[in-house]
Amino acid sequence: MSTPETILVADIGGTNARFALASLGPDRPVLRSQLTLATDRFASLQQAASHYLQQVKQRPDRAVFAVACPVHGDEIRLTNRAWSFNRADLATTL
Repeated sequence: MSTPETILVADIGGTNARFALASLGPDRPVLRSQLTLATDRFASLQQAASHYLQQVKQRPDRAVFAVACPVHGDEIRLTNRAWSFNRADLATTL
């Protein structure tokens, strides 16, 4: 049996960023290491996500983020927080 893939999942809003790790097993996804961070504590999504990963001491295989804004292309600007990021740059950073 192979080791399940670890996925960083996040719900990024204007007030809070909620992070967890997901493992995709044979039966269902399992979430672990959930943490909610106040977005005003971080200058960027990259900083918040890096902080979370330092806390859980893991490096995920993949990531998926739900963001509070329309998504068109690689440049993302949150509607309710002065955060923006490039999807490719974020993937490289994390």
